[in-house]
Amino acid sequence: MTDQFLVADAYLVHIAQVISQTAGILGKSDAEKAYAAKHQALRKAFQDEYLAPSGRLSSDTQTAYCLAFQFNLLDERHIPGAGERLIRLARKEKFRIGTGFAGTPGILGALTKAGHLQVAYRMLQEKGCPSWLYPVTMGATTIWERWDSLLPNGEINVSPSVMYD
Repeated sequence: MTDQFLVADAYLVHIAQVISQTAGILGKSDAEKAYAAKHQALRKAFQDEYLAPSGRLSSDTQTAYCLAFQFNLLDERHIPGAGERLIRLARKEKFRIGTGFAGTPGILGALTKAGHLQVAYRMLQEKGCPSWLYPVTMGATTIWERWDSLLPNGEINVSPSVMYD
């Protein structure tokens, strides 16, 4: 599981940036500047709390790195180390998705931002559970609520939902 505080703080940094951008679009320059400053302060606080100089995050999960890349929480010097760690985690999981709701939408983009497009394609093409193509191999025509809704033997999975975050 990814540290819940890291996830919440990553979103807080992102939201401050979105509010700043929105204020700019609305012509509210004072609010834009205030939230831009808040965004920078929160981004630095995030880095101080969760990020090592090597680019390794304190919560060493696919989701943590995904959010860091997705929300631009890394400085240029952190990207190579964080990218390498994300690749190691993807390989460790045999290119299966190791994220939950917070990380799944951005995992392929994070790998791409880290400079590893081929790894993103490899993950996209994985057919083992949990992966995007596993449900397709099981005959799915829609997105499932859970990665493992249908077991490899064809039975419906009734066990408590497994969190891959």
